[in-house]
Amino acid sequence: MAATVRDVLKVNIVLVGIGLLRQPQEVKEFQESVGTEMTTSTAGVVFGTAQAAPEPSVTHALNRDRITLELSPSRSTVNREYPLLEDLARMAEVAGLAISRTDIGESRPRAYGYNIELVFDQTSGKPAIEYLSDRLFRKDLAASMGWQPQGGAARLFFHDQESRWSLSLEPRFQDEGSGRVFVSANRHYENPRLPDGDEIQQALNTLWDQAHQFIQQLDGSAQ
Repeated sequence: MAATVRDVLKVNIVLVGIGLLRQPQEVKEFQESVGTEMTTSTAGVVFGTAQAAPEPSVTHALNRDRITLELSPSRSTVNREYPLLEDLARMAEVAGLAISRTDIGESRPRAYGYNIELVFDQTSGKPAIEYLSDRLFRKDLAASMGWQPQGGAARLFFHDQESRWSLSLEPRFQDEGSGRVFVSANRHYENPRLPDGDEIQQALNTLWDQAHQFIQQLDGSAQ
């Protein structure tokens, strides 16, 4: 029996070091191009240290698509909550339209990345905290220290030729009695350029597929 992904909670696209849709005309052209009703709100948001000055932040919500764009001068995020696989194409389209409607000028992002958060039901029959300990930590190391493993959670880092991956694994809502596992996966690019819509869609599909494959590999280990 394979592990079951219970919910994909969120997928997002993050551009660091650049703000999209900064001018009223850009917002107008974007709204016309997405072809759906959009609501806008403003707020102040702090990134980084507690001493940092709040940046003005604008949120554009495409309610029919359940997509929000959270935009500040130094960070742009496109969010979709509870997406299905077929929703990724629309996310990529919206992000690509926001990028193409923005006059970037000499500005360049410092980095960009993609995130997915999901919850899955594992097959061991054990609480998630014990399940993660079984699959992620060496029992012989614990035994050599005179320790009896009781549970665990982890943050893991990997890299490929063009990006860095990080994954967090922990019991859902820190509930040690639950069998459900929360996974947060990030793919990070140190790249001073903006991706286009096609590249974003390919990256989102890869993120989705590899997060799901990782879960099946994890659940199939140390049975």
